[in-house]
Amino acid sequence: MNRLSQRKRRTLFAFTFASVAALMIVLGAKRLAQAQDTGTRNLVYVESNINTTGGNTVLGFSNDGRGNLTALPGSPYPTFGTGVVAGSGNLQIDADQQVIANPEGTLLYAVDGHSNDVAGFTINTDGSLTAIGGSPFPSGGQDPASIGYKDNAFGGGASLMVVVNKNSDPNQTGGTPNYTTFDVSSAGVMTMNPGSTFNLAAGSSPAQALVIPGQNKFFGIEFQSQRIVTYLINKNGSLSDLSSTTPPGSSAVVLGAAIDPKFKKTLYVGMPGQNQVDAFTYDAVGHVTFVNSASNPGVAVCWLVFNSAATRLYTSDSGSGTVTVYNVSSPGLPVETQHFTLSKVNGAMAEPINLSFDTTGHFIYVLDGPNQAIHILQVAANGTVTEPNPPFALTGLPAGTVPFGMAVVK
Repeated sequence: MNRLSQRKRRTLFAFTFASVAALMIVLGAKRLAQAQDTGTRNLVYVESNINTTGGNTVLGFSNDGRGNLTALPGSPYPTFGTGVVAGSGNLQIDADQQVIANPEGTLLYAVDGHSNDVAGFTINTDGSLTAIGGSPFPSGGQDPASIGYKDNAFGGGASLMVVVNKNSDPNQTGGTPNYTTFDVSSAGVMTMNPGSTFNLAAGSSPAQALVIPGQNKFFGIEFQSQRIVTYLINKNGSLSDLSSTTPPGSSAVVLGAAIDPKFKKTLYVGMPGQNQVDAFTYDAVGHVTFVNSASNPGVAVCWLVFNSAATRLYTSDSGSGTVTVYNVSSPGLPVETQHFTLSKVNGAMAEPINLSFDTTGHFIYVLDGPNQAIHILQVAANGTVTEPNPPFALTGLPAGTVPFGMAVVK
C-alpha cells in the first residue's frame, strides 16, 4: 500500500511536471507570437517630400520592439504628386501634421506641397500602403502643409478633414493661404465641401490645424501672422473663426502645438523666435488665454509631443540639434527636466523637426529631415531620453531632399 502510494505520487509528480512544462512552452510561444505581432504593428511613416514631378513618396517602417526599423513590404509608396523644395530657413519646414493616420490605423494621408494635392492610402494588415481610388485629391489651395482629421465628425460614419494650404512654396506664384475642409468616406475618399475655403491674409503661412478633442473645432497655428485662432467647423463643412490670440512678446512666431491629452483644456505652443514653450488654457467656446512661458536652452523650439500619461512634454529644437523634456504634471506650468543633444549625422549637427512617440511609449522617433535620418530615442521610466544607437538613415533619397511629416500607427 505504501509502495503503491509512492508510485502514485511519482506518477502524479511526473504528470504535473510535464503539464507545467507543456504550459510554459505554450505560453512562451504565445508571448513570442505576441512580440512578433506587436513588432509588425509598430508602424512608422515618413514623407520623403521628393520634389521631382510626380516623384513624391511615403516611406514605411516597422519597429521590432527594440527600436530597430525595417522597411515595410513595397516601401516607398508613391503619392503620384510632387513635394516642395524645403530646408533650413525655408518656410516649408515650418509646419506639422504633413502626414496623418486615422485613429483606427486604417487610413493614411500625406501632403504634396508643390502639386497642391493630398495623397490618400489604405493601410493594409502588413503595414503596406495602397493608394485610394481617386488619389491624390486636390487640396483646395496652394501648397498644402498640414492635415487635421476628425473621425466620424457629425455621425453617420463620415469623417472630416481640414487641409492647411500654406501658400509658401517658393516655386509657385499667386494664390492665397487658406483652410479647406473635406468629407472623408469610410473608404477614405476625400470630397471637398463646397464653399468651405477660408482665406487668410497674404503671408500668414499657416503651419498646423490642430483638432480639439471632443469638439468640432480646431486651432489654426498661423506661423507668420503670430496668431492662434480657434475655428468652428459647421455641419456643412464651412468654417467660422471664434477667437484669436497673439502670444506676448516680440518675435512671437508660433509653430508646433499640442493639446494636453489628460487636462484637455491646456494647449502648449512652440515659440521658435523666443526659444520657449508657451502654455495656454481654453474654454468650451474656444477662447484661448495665455498662462505661462517656460524657457528652453535650445534654439528654434518648434515641434511638441506628449507621453501618453501627459506627465512629460518633449520639444524638438531644430537650431541646436536638441530635444528638451518638461515635467507637465501641473497643467500650464512646464518644468524643464532634461536638455538632450542628438547624435550627429555623418559629422553634421542634427536638425530635428517632427517627433512622435512609438505605440509602446518606450521610444520617440525624431525626424532629422535636412540630414535624411530618424533619431530613435529610448524613454526611461522618469521620462528622460537616451540615444543608444546611431541615427537610422533614410536611404535612396535624392541629394537635397528634406523629408518631413511623420505618423505612427497605433
